Amino acid sequence: MSGKQRRYRVEALERFLMRTHYYVDAKSPEEAERICKGGAAAYEDSEFAEGDNQWIETVEVELIHMLNVGDQVHWQDPDDDLCSGVFVVRQIKSETAVIGNDKGSVAEVPFCEITLIEGEA
Repeated sequence: MSGKQRRYRVEALERFLMRTHYYVDAKSPEEAERICKGGAAAYEDSEFAEGDNQWIETVEVELIHMLNVGDQVHWQDPDDDLCSGVFVVRQIKSETAVIGNDKGSVAEVPFCEITLIEGEA
C-alpha cells in the first residue's frame, strides 16, 4: 500500500466533563448538593471543560474514500450518462469530490458516483 492518505469516518463514544451552575434554595450545602444530584433542580448555565474528555470506546471505523487530489477517476453520471468519463480530482470535501476534465467540465459529485482508475492508487 502506498503512503497516500485516505479519508476515514471514526465513530466513538466519548465522555466530556461539563461544568454546570445550579441555583437552589436549601438549608445547608449538603442539602443543596443532594437536590442537584437528585435531578430536582435545573441548571442555569453550563460549559464544556475543554480537554477533559475521555475516549470510552471506538464504535466503528469506516473507509470513506481512497481518493487524493490529482487522482484520475471515472465518473458515472446518473443523468443518463450525459457527462460520464475520465476526470481528475481537484478537491476533496467531506462527502463529495470536485472533479474536472481537460475540456473544462467541472462537477461536484458524491463519492459513490466515481471510481478510482486502476494504477492511480
